[in-house]
Amino acid sequence: MAYVNREYYIDVNSRCFCKKKYDTCKLIKNLINKNKKKNIEIWYKKIIPQTNILIRYFFYLYVAKIKKVKNVHVDNIKEIKKELDIIDQIFPDIILVDSSKSTLLTSNRPYILKKLGYEVIIIHITRPFFSTFNSIKKGTNAFLNKQLKKEKSFKILRFIISYFLSNFCASLLSKNFKYILVRNIDLKKKENYILKKISKLILKIASEKNIKFKKTFENHMVGGNRLRNYLK
Repeated sequence: MAYVNREYYIDVNSRCFCKKKYDTCKLIKNLINKNKKKNIEIWYKKIIPQTNILIRYFFYLYVAKIKKVKNVHVDNIKEIKKELDIIDQIFPDIILVDSSKSTLLTSNRPYILKKLGYEVIIIHITRPFFSTFNSIKKGTNAFLNKQLKKEKSFKILRFIISYFLSNFCASLLSKNFKYILVRNIDLKKKENYILKKISKLILKIASEKNIKFKKTFENHMVGGNRLRNYLK
C-alpha cells in the first residue's frame, strides 16, 4: 500500500485487485484522500521515512525545498501508523503481505514496521537479470498506460544500477529479520513446494511468538503491469 496515494494521484480511475476503483474499494477508499492533489503530499510524507538512508535526506530536501510540500519530516511515521491502524480496523488479526520491488524507496519500511510492534518476515524473491531486463524494455506502468509520452532518460543504466543495488539492500535485511530467499524461477516450477516452505516459516514464527491470526481471502494489491492487464 506504500504507493496507493501516488497511484490515485496519477489516475483516479485506478483499480484495486478486487476490481473495484480505489474510491469504492472496501479498504483503499479509506486510505486515499478525496482531494486528488492532497494524495501526492500524503505519499511524500509516507515514503520519505521509508526511503533508503543513502538518499532519504536528499529526497527530503527535494520534497521540502523544490516541491514546497509543508510539514514533511525525515523520520515522522505518523502517516504510516495512521494507514496501518486503518488496515487493522478493517482486517483485524490478519497477516499483512506487503510487496515492493523499489527497494531504494522502501528499504526502511521493515524497520518502521518493527518499530511499530510488527513481527516482520522478509521473503526476498529474485528474478533473473535478463528476464527483468526484457520487462524493463517494454516500459514503465505510466508509459504503457500512456500517462507519459516518453520514458525517463538513462532507463537501461538506471535499471542495471537499481537491479543490483535493490537485491543487495534486500539481502542486508537478513541480518535483522527472519529471512528467506526465493528464486522467481523456482516459484514458477515448484510452486507448491516453495509456498509450503514459506508457510512453514510463517507458522513457526507465529507459534513461537504466540501470534493468533484469522484467515482471509481478501486481496487488495495495487499497481503493476500484470495487475492492470488482469483488470481490463
